[in-house]
Amino acid sequence: EKTGMPKGVFNMIYGGGVGEALVKHPAIQAVGFTGSLRGGRALCDMAAARPQPIPVFAEMSSINPMLLLPEAIKVRGEKIAAELT
Repeated sequence: EKTGMPKGVFNMIYGGGVGEALVKHPAIQAVGFTGSLRGGRALCDMAAARPQPIPVFAEMSSINPMLLLPEAIKVRGEKIAAELT
């Protein structure tokens, strides 16, 4: 709300076991996951086993994950790249 992002741009569901019901639900067409390798691997396996497999975009077991939004890349892309090298 503070950033003015439209509803649904950011969603977070936390807790053991909740991901399985979501990944297996036919209305879900893709999954984003940040967390453990074990949890991410389980979600990937479930997504692949669906009658219509879906993609899983996962960041697993990272120490320092980073998200770059399109506008940040457009405005500061070269500076960001230089700082990461």
